Amino acid sequence: MRATESESVYLVVSSELGQETRHLVVDAAQFERYGFAWEKVAEISPEALQGIPVGLALGPLATATAMAERENMERLLESLHPSRPILLLLLEERDEFAERFAAHLQESVRRRVHVLLGWLEAGRLTLSSGLPNTSDAVTVRMSDTALASAARILRIQRIDMLATQFRPTVRTVLKALDRPFDLTPMRVPSEQGDANGEMQALARKAARVVACSDAMLSALRAGLPGQTIATGLDPEARKPNLFRVHPARLDADEALRILIWGGDSGPESGLVEETVAASRNGDLAPRFFGLDGTQAASPAGLRNLGLADRLDLNRLACVLRPHLVWFPNPAPEAFDFRVSAALAQGLPILASAACGLNLRLAGRPYTWILPPEATAATVVAELGAIRTKWASEHARLHRTEAAPGFYPGAYLTWATTDAPPQAEPPSSDTVALAPAPLPTKMAPAPIPAKKKWRLFK
Repeated sequence: MRATESESVYLVVSSELGQETRHLVVDAAQFERYGFAWEKVAEISPEALQGIPVGLALGPLATATAMAERENMERLLESLHPSRPILLLLLEERDEFAERFAAHLQESVRRRVHVLLGWLEAGRLTLSSGLPNTSDAVTVRMSDTALASAARILRIQRIDMLATQFRPTVRTVLKALDRPFDLTPMRVPSEQGDANGEMQALARKAARVVACSDAMLSALRAGLPGQTIATGLDPEARKPNLFRVHPARLDADEALRILIWGGDSGPESGLVEETVAASRNGDLAPRFFGLDGTQAASPAGLRNLGLADRLDLNRLACVLRPHLVWFPNPAPEAFDFRVSAALAQGLPILASAACGLNLRLAGRPYTWILPPEATAATVVAELGAIRTKWASEHARLHRTEAAPGFYPGAYLTWATTDAPPQAEPPSSDTVALAPAPLPTKMAPAPIPAKKKWRLFK
């Protein structure tokens, strides 16, 4: 067949009614070799042709595509260290949150294991050495029949399934790969519908079910009664939960500087406005600054600094030196990356109970959780109490920051290797291709006596 006024010829194949696929004929000689007559090519409207799903091309293009995929598979295999465990982070969907969480997770564990990224597109699996749309990532699109052999060739030892919709194709792909897998839900389906049944079926087959937040843990306990659930609340790059908290100095005659991140919409906006208004009275009224708020909605007494993704948070923390970061409302996704950024900067944190951060921030010094149903008066009273015990919190800095996290230690208990941990790679977007050599310590150069005296002065 071909479309009216078009030279492109398609072979339309149908196994049964409604299952047609069209295959572009690339090589005309091959078309004639199989006995097809040109005068028998039927013409149909372009709209009707577009309605037929596209299949693989016929002719040299199909051969070239297969050769390119085979070459990419060889390049992908060459990039893997032969003695390092291989972890596949499998995304059911390539949405912004799942990709960002996978990058976060990859950054946490890549010094101990090689990480491959995979995602499903139209039911087919794509494997890559780095995040999607990364310039130097090696990407291979797998056929359904090659999944088991690919898992064996690439030596994949473990899979972490970042599930969002819980479609039946997820179970099909995991069964074909035939490797132990963890299930990390990115969202929990409603109790009614097929997705909930698919989630329960996946959970029964999974080696572990991992909750990525306090709220997700509560939802999974309700949706998977009796299932053991691991709490993976800290996939922070290089474990910022172990970073030292850096509280800004607070003098007796100095006002608290509070950075409010979010809270410009929903019921939390009213709490923020009332708190700012109620705090204006007094000699040492707190100074409020807003992130991710709209300028028009900023109440009097709150200075909006703009969108967080357009600012250098490290520079902002150094210049503004906020005493507290207040999170009035929860993040729209299951995992709160705002908290990760605040932890990485070592900032003190005040969080509303609705944020669901009790477990994630448990035991951290200079960190306070507001009670449920907190009012403006409650927040103002809490700010006064924080100011009073600001100096006494300093004694907890060295005592409570060594709590072990789930990532990467407990998360990688399955990984057994004799290869040493890899040195920190130069790029944060791609998987390291080979272990970097351990740096040799250089003897410090002697400092001249004159320069020593200048440095001392």
